[in-house]
Amino acid sequence: MKKAVNLTLLFVLLACFSAFSQPKTTASSPFFKGKYKQESLNLQDFIKKNGAYPPDAMLERMQGVVTVTFTVLPNGRLTNITANEINRPKLEKEAVRIVSLMQNNWKPAMQNGQAVSAKRTIKIEFLMRAITELDHAFEVNYLDEKGLRPVLP
Repeated sequence: MKKAVNLTLLFVLLACFSAFSQPKTTASSPFFKGKYKQESLNLQDFIKKNGAYPPDAMLERMQGVVTVTFTVLPNGRLTNITANEINRPKLEKEAVRIVSLMQNNWKPAMQNGQAVSAKRTIKIEFLMRAITELDHAFEVNYLDEKGLRPVLP
């Protein structure tokens, strides 16, 4: 019995020592740092300013949300930019074009004080609003993780 208690105590001490000796990791996700042509922009403004509704998509009254996934490298550059397939290639192509313009506008993810590569996903909404029966407004918007347009001051 005494031997079992000693082994249990030894196991607990080793487990505690192991837990305390583990290096603590600190990590952050990549984020958009918002510069384009010397102008500070948030992600929503960047997409609105640089996005263009494809003319063919306007004629077809095409709309939808395109999810774009990419990797932010340690130097802030983007790679592996891909759009989900929503069967609207014109919108997907424009969404990839918009994200491609964001090169060097991302602060990389950090792990233990070192910049590391990390995947990021954003949603871009292509929205058609009826003004009159014959006239429509077309918008390109950024959607947050919940699929909502951020409210900006």
